[in-house]
Amino acid sequence: MNTDSVLKENELNFAEIFDYPVEYTGESRESKLNRIREKMAEKSADYLILTKLDDIAWTTNLRGRDVPETPVFFSYMIIGMDQAYLFVNKEAITHAIADAPEIESIYDIRDYDCFFEDLKDIAEGNVWIDEKNKGEPLREDEDAIYEKVIETLKSHNLCQEMNPVTHMKTIKNATEIEGMKKAHEMESITLQKLFDWIFENVGKIPMTEVGISEKLEELRREWPTYIEPSFTTIVGYKDHGAIIHYRPAKETDYEVKPEGMMVIDAGGQYMEGTTDMTRTLILGEISDEMKLHYRAVREAQNVLKDITFDITTTGKELDDMVREPIKAIGLDYAHGTGHGVGHLLHVHEDPVRINQGRQTENGIKENTYTFEPGVIVSNEPGIYIEGSHGIRIEDLMLCVEREDGRLGFEMLTKVPYQDI
Repeated sequence: MNTDSVLKENELNFAEIFDYPVEYTGESRESKLNRIREKMAEKSADYLILTKLDDIAWTTNLRGRDVPETPVFFSYMIIGMDQAYLFVNKEAITHAIADAPEIESIYDIRDYDCFFEDLKDIAEGNVWIDEKNKGEPLREDEDAIYEKVIETLKSHNLCQEMNPVTHMKTIKNATEIEGMKKAHEMESITLQKLFDWIFENVGKIPMTEVGISEKLEELRREWPTYIEPSFTTIVGYKDHGAIIHYRPAKETDYEVKPEGMMVIDAGGQYMEGTTDMTRTLILGEISDEMKLHYRAVREAQNVLKDITFDITTTGKELDDMVREPIKAIGLDYAHGTGHGVGHLLHVHEDPVRINQGRQTENGIKENTYTFEPGVIVSNEPGIYIEGSHGIRIEDLMLCVEREDGRLGFEMLTKVPYQDI
């Protein structure tokens, strides 16, 4: 898909946009705009351009179904000091306006495919645009859109750095935190039901990776506020568990038996929030090597449970600490230890990361991200032995301030672990 194609409404599928009420968000649209404009004033920016879909959804207290597994909607936004312009499919936003009529007074709502033409006429003076997306884009041609914004505004005085919304949305307020806790209660109950079903029936009834994934979705549907998965469920039995991003499919589906181990990595989008958790189930006899690996992952995952750390501690430093028990047995894992999680948004929310970092121009990996209270991040070390087995254990954690002013984590996931 090229840049021009995404600018034409008839080539995109627009689902209904819905109001996400303040009872869930904890902050009004007007308050968010005021805070954004305060940050703009600090940068002497006359206009802020938003193109990342999760940033726009958070800013507007709106959600949609245009991107699978992430409740956002195709849109652009231009925020000035006196007016905010929202570019969407006008038919898609009709129901949201009916539920929240103030939307029309807060935003100048314009057609999605008019964005670049109107951008030339609206944006003046000092313009703040986001840096190029370093995370996981929600639309496949996000880089091309970014380049087109740069080209459109090349005669302006541009500030190209992370926009203020990207940071604001990572700091969850009290209402969002309570919602995330509720979402994790529901998801934890659901996963425990699934695990109980597996242990009670494995070896007694036909059971496959795909069937387990379908059973999980069936159980989730019992919750009235459940919307959809936050990513495609991973069910990796035996050597499939060693494939970090394995997705169960009919072509590769394994029958699950009362032996060996199985990785289940799953997350849901609920009106209350977004979840993500992993457990490795021990279904029967396992080797001494597997036991050693499982215990090492448990030990690594426990590192962050009771830790306290200084506010200057970086994501890389935390990542180093978690890897120590696994490196002690001569192994490591080829992914980060943790990623940020949005509130009914992207399950991989930038810029929050516990990892070794992205490679810089000098060839060194670097992650200088430091934590703040209110950030939600995953904790998911693992061991993967190709052709044999995989182990990953994951919880979501809330960053909190301890009594001594240091930081720590509070667990959100409630599903117990297996002991061996």
